[in-house]
Amino acid sequence: SSRKVARSGQAVMLGNLTKVAWRNAVRQRQFSVLNVLGLSLGISVCLVIAMYVYNEMNYDTFHSKGDRIYRINQPLIWDDWDVQFASTGPNVAIALKQEAPEFEQVTRLLALGEQTINANTDGDKEYNLVTEDRCFAADDNFFDVFSFKFISGNPSNALLEPNSIILTASTARRYFGSTDPIGKTIAIKSKKGEWDSYTVTGLLEDVPSQSHIQFDMLISMSTLKSVLDRDDWKWIWTAFSTYGLVKEGTDVRALEHKIQSIPPRWAPLTTERIFNQTFEEYTRGKAWTLYMQPLRKIYLAGEPGNHRFGPSGNPQTLKIFSVIGVLVLVLSCINFMNLSTARSSNRAKEVG
Repeated sequence: SSRKVARSGQAVMLGNLTKVAWRNAVRQRQFSVLNVLGLSLGISVCLVIAMYVYNEMNYDTFHSKGDRIYRINQPLIWDDWDVQFASTGPNVAIALKQEAPEFEQVTRLLALGEQTINANTDGDKEYNLVTEDRCFAADDNFFDVFSFKFISGNPSNALLEPNSIILTASTARRYFGSTDPIGKTIAIKSKKGEWDSYTVTGLLEDVPSQSHIQFDMLISMSTLKSVLDRDDWKWIWTAFSTYGLVKEGTDVRALEHKIQSIPPRWAPLTTERIFNQTFEEYTRGKAWTLYMQPLRKIYLAGEPGNHRFGPSGNPQTLKIFSVIGVLVLVLSCINFMNLSTARSSNRAKEVG
């Protein structure tokens, strides 16, 4: 019974305090609106900035093996050798597979540039054409490394056969509407002006916005076998992005040190055939380094500044916004306290 009495007393007290607070707020509307609005706006701005920062810091976290995936970068051999470059030649992946068994998988993406597409393979190819600029070629083990979600199709062999193509859900709707695209064909115009037919072997959910790799279509790398067989030795064909999935328990520092022996052994064929220089003459004493950049740090790394397959974040912008958010919140709190303190004389009379 004493507890019930205490609770009812507390309820009455809280009710009275609420009434007094409301009366004060109504009596001094201008002050109340200014004080509450200032603090509310400050908190709102801080929350919006916090959501933006959180979003930027959570790129590429949806891949189940993301903590073991590394992108292989190299020096910007076309300009400043002290700057990292996100693209490599096709042979880098081949060399890593042969000389570094610590990698469970090594896979590549190839930038193809703009592609002219026609889904109506029975019609006139010169009408209803679409230009796609997010169409890349990928190795058949691409989905053994990355966890992009399949709606239909088999991830293990969707990119195995030549002239295979995978579409995202929104891309499939553009070409085939609501019908199942698996087994249907898409025509892509080759550089020779001919139309090559590709069979849809996989349908993916749209690529998450928080991915540094953004694509609408992926074609099988085996489609380009004749070109790769002819030119895969060229270390200056820097149109590929190379990713390695290291085995669990691997000493990454030791592995990165180990793979530095690859360029001096594999790149001389390029420098001698194309530039008529030895590897040492071509590098001019500069180090042709292979960097292992963790997947989850790529987007906000700052270096390399950009790449061919999606967006890059700006770490400086993120820091500036974070500081602004904290300052806005602190200033709002100070303003709230200053206004409240300014009314202390009136409140003292009320207390008296």
